[in-house]
Amino acid sequence: MKSKILIIIICIISISIGTYYIIQWKKLQDKEQALSQQLVVEEKIDSKSESDQKDTIEIPVFEKNIEFVSNQNSTLNVELKNSERTPNRPICIGEGCNGSMSGADDYTTVRIPLITQGGTIGCGSKIIFAPHAVAKTAAIIDATYRTLFELQENSDIPEDNIRNVVAGYTQLFYDSVTLQNGIAKLYLTGSMYGPGHCAEPDMKAQIEQSALQFDTVNKLEVYINNEIFNWCSLDMSNGEGSCPEEPKLWIVNK
Repeated sequence: MKSKILIIIICIISISIGTYYIIQWKKLQDKEQALSQQLVVEEKIDSKSESDQKDTIEIPVFEKNIEFVSNQNSTLNVELKNSERTPNRPICIGEGCNGSMSGADDYTTVRIPLITQGGTIGCGSKIIFAPHAVAKTAAIIDATYRTLFELQENSDIPEDNIRNVVAGYTQLFYDSVTLQNGIAKLYLTGSMYGPGHCAEPDMKAQIEQSALQFDTVNKLEVYINNEIFNWCSLDMSNGEGSCPEEPKLWIVNK
């Protein structure tokens, strides 16, 4: 009897052990199958990625910064910021501005047309000529324009009531000026974007008188970006005036 019970116990233990190993073997098979499926999926993904890369064309991106720069600005007393200029030479009014009190003879005096009140230009302005000393040069007209574009917009002495309206046109740059057979050709670059309606005739007068003050100049032509400037480009009359049918080129005779 005892031997039968012992045999039964041994059988039960054997069956339990066998069942355990069968279950573990089954789990191992399931893991191996799952791993195999994952590898197949990854291979498909890698294959598709390589195919996509072959079909992809990389388009280079170019950044282009455009700004107007005068070939003379490197020597101007002007600070350039983001295609704008910040004139930083003070307006000089009074004795000594012409260099006569410096005790040196290595200078040239230029007469700069500036704006003050009490005239018939624009909104009641007029031109006055203020002497300024510059490095000695024979190119007087060039030095005059160069200094005009260097000077600050307002005098350090408010009571003087003298302004350089050209300084307010911060996107306009002086390039060069030529003189041949009495015709001065002024070359500017940039934009005519200015501080306001009243500033336009003041600035125009300053630009013109910088050249027309000289006896050797009978005519002035103003070029902006290598084209004679057409004032119709600033016309806001919506066709009520003569623009654009009749261009208003910036050409002035003495």
